[in-house]
Amino acid sequence: MFTWMKKGFVWLIIVGISAVMLEVGAYFIHQHLLYQKRDWAEILANAADLYPGVNLDQVLADQHQTNANLEFDFYRHYRPKSSHPGKAMSTDAEGFRQTVQYLKPGDLPVIKVALLGGSTMWGIGAEADDQTLASHFGRLLNAADPQFNYRVKNLGVGGYQNTQELIILLERLAADPFDIYLFYDGVNEAIAGLSVLDRKLENHPLMVPHEKFKAWTPGTFTNWRVAIRKSFERWLNNLYFVKCITIIRERRQEHAQPERITALNEREIQQARRVTDWYAQNKRIIEALAREFHYLPLFLLQPTLFTKESLSAREKDSPQWSDQRHVLFERAVYEAFRQRFGKDDDFFDLSHAIRTPETVYLDDHHVAGSGNRLLAEIVMGAVGERIMARARVIRPRTGTP
Repeated sequence: MFTWMKKGFVWLIIVGISAVMLEVGAYFIHQHLLYQKRDWAEILANAADLYPGVNLDQVLADQHQTNANLEFDFYRHYRPKSSHPGKAMSTDAEGFRQTVQYLKPGDLPVIKVALLGGSTMWGIGAEADDQTLASHFGRLLNAADPQFNYRVKNLGVGGYQNTQELIILLERLAADPFDIYLFYDGVNEAIAGLSVLDRKLENHPLMVPHEKFKAWTPGTFTNWRVAIRKSFERWLNNLYFVKCITIIRERRQEHAQPERITALNEREIQQARRVTDWYAQNKRIIEALAREFHYLPLFLLQPTLFTKESLSAREKDSPQWSDQRHVLFERAVYEAFRQRFGKDDDFFDLSHAIRTPETVYLDDHHVAGSGNRLLAEIVMGAVGERIMARARVIRPRTGTP
């Protein structure tokens, strides 16, 4: 009997060690798969002409470090890695990407401008911190107005939509308020709207937690059996071996021949309207807070590959067009936004503003530094005068920035 117990104990140790080794190996495989999940190495390699003299390996490494190693945030679910001293991408103590300042010398009044949005505002694809939309916009704004200094901050975070941006606004109003807030939206609202529809959560708030920080669903603790099952599922889904299988399965589905779709169904059309309703509610809250806290909010509908009229040969052949359901849904959301907000004096439709036939997009909405320079010029043309006029009204403090 004791012999069998000894053998069983030995086998238990062997199985335990094997399981640990399998999980350790799966961790490194998972990191590699996550690094390549959007095929960014291939995307940047195909667009190497947009990055003359740039070390793309360094860009990929910093992009991975800041966006794959996410940190938990109680209110916004997640945020990028904080205090990352990267050579191509660096973040501050809150995880926001550093914004290069172009402040003028002298005792000039200081206007604080915040730009909020998703990964395009963050600068996925931007090869350096001075090549983000926010940094380019700060340069243009300071060059255009000799009477004021504009301290611009990039508050964009990859994957964020307007509900998370609203939370950032609340955090800023409590601790570090800005004079002007620009909300650069559209893409992630459409992505989130389609995601919650596919999860049959269309009646829930427009908030899709990152897979690393999935929250407990309502009713988890109403039954002990459900609690145990949910706990086991959560533990199982957090195993790197399972995560690897999930990513491989998702990538196989992404490369599968998609079904040809020419129109949205009624449920998808209703969801596009629902996304617009959610955005309208957030917009009303932001505008109401502006009256109380005396800041200027401006809402920008961002341009994308799917709204660009003159496409380059590379953009025409982009694999992003293969998901026609996503293309149609984003366009439906954009049209609903135009109908709902088109007459608002704080809403600016930039969706068709990129008219160059040259390649701008790396995928469906991310751009290189040259693309961000173009986007900054478009934003400046749309709201620059409005911001400079506002600067003369709010009478900010003076002092060397």
